[in-house]
Amino acid sequence: MNWKEIKQKLPSIDADDLLERIGLEVRRSMPEKMLPGIVLFGAGLIVGAGLAALLTPRSGPELRNRLRSRLSRESCCGDPDDLEMAQHSNG
Repeated sequence: MNWKEIKQKLPSIDADDLLERIGLEVRRSMPEKMLPGIVLFGAGLIVGAGLAALLTPRSGPELRNRLRSRLSRESCCGDPDDLEMAQHSNG
């Protein structure tokens, strides 16, 4: 009996089926292992941002102005609490 005859008699069996039958599996590549985690992380980011936008007590323009002023204040002057802690630690 040659390979063609065996293949015709057996149903369509691929390598994964054979490996599963003997208790093994095909080794997955690193991207295949990481993809579900990356997708879930991205979905969590989107859901979190959406919930934050829906549950914020301020309107959009008010929130943007407040964030803009807070960021510009901290970027040019630093956080006042950090400055005070640095002065106390230096003596």
